[in-house]
Amino acid sequence: MILVFFAALSLQEESYPLRLEFDANPEGIWSLAIAPDGKILATGGGDGKIDFWEVPGGGKRKRLTGHGWPVHALVFSVEGKWLASGSQDRTARLWDPATGEEAAPFLQHSDAVRCVALSPDAAGLVTGSRDGRLRLWDVRRGAMLREFGEELPPVFSAAWSPDGKTLVSGHGDGSLRFWNVADGKEFARAAHPSTEFLAGLKKEVETLNAKVRELEEALAAEKNEEKRLQIRRTLQDTADLRDKKKRAVADLQERFDTMRRQGGATVASLKPGVTTIAFHPRGTVVYSGSQDRTVRVWNAADGADRGGMEGHEGTVNSVAISRDGARMVTGSEDFRVRIWDPETRRLVAVLAAHRQSVRGVAVTPDGRTLASGSADGKVRLWVRSGR
Repeated sequence: MILVFFAALSLQEESYPLRLEFDANPEGIWSLAIAPDGKILATGGGDGKIDFWEVPGGGKRKRLTGHGWPVHALVFSVEGKWLASGSQDRTARLWDPATGEEAAPFLQHSDAVRCVALSPDAAGLVTGSRDGRLRLWDVRRGAMLREFGEELPPVFSAAWSPDGKTLVSGHGDGSLRFWNVADGKEFARAAHPSTEFLAGLKKEVETLNAKVRELEEALAAEKNEEKRLQIRRTLQDTADLRDKKKRAVADLQERFDTMRRQGGATVASLKPGVTTIAFHPRGTVVYSGSQDRTVRVWNAADGADRGGMEGHEGTVNSVAISRDGARMVTGSEDFRVRIWDPETRRLVAVLAAHRQSVRGVAVTPDGRTLASGSADGKVRLWVRSGR
């Protein structure tokens, strides 16, 4: 069963005025991260440069050079000692934020490195690539410790659990894979809706249509008023469920048609890639954003689907959770930043200022300042007003 919570601009409940806007990279922003102390914002540019900016002032602190192509991913270690980056140049790099120097030899893949994730103790670094490799590295030695799985679909995203025991990876085929870090074994798998799911949903609608017709015939033939009342109630419930599923079919079909137009997909089976993953600070659930334009929620223990949130009109590129778990921020190809209450799944604010895709979002430790970076090359800082 799939649950979707709809959101609209009219539901805006909180105010996040734009505090600062600045040009960060003429080749566009591809990724960003905020340091654990909330004072430094790192941005990854389309030219391969990584820049450090003051928060909230926006002053430029330093530039890190080494990558030769767009920087797809940035992440600070929990204590802020390291910054990891992944790039289109097929490498992942580890940096010392204090000096701006590389802290270890670069780590090589055979295709673009789409995601990097540092373990909570900062001893391990996971890299995921379009080459289908998900690798665990020893941070101190720069040595590969393990590859997770064999012949994986392209790896688009990855995240460690807060306790460091679980890794979740998101893939180009729409799947999420849950790994035990200690032995490298996959213990659960989940997936965003695909065209196969859509086909099954269409069959459900056909079955419900047949049931509605059957109930309509039964109602016409029944003479007993009490029984007719029971049939009417069943008919209404069945018709409501059918209409709900029909709306879901129309929405999914429109999403997949849009993806085909934008991405040139010609295969019969379309599986929206999982572009971003984040754990809730308590570690009990995982949030994933996808090319299907939704954010879904999964049990961390077994990968069970716990529903989702809908509102974006393009691929969800980035998800960030505040340290207290009270707010979730998402950035999308629709140029929008959306802010949610993760517990209730309510949309509480929509921020619309970017003129191109929002590729990265981040939240300061106190949860009051949000950063968004876009393909338009700008970084915007938003500060929550009131309490």
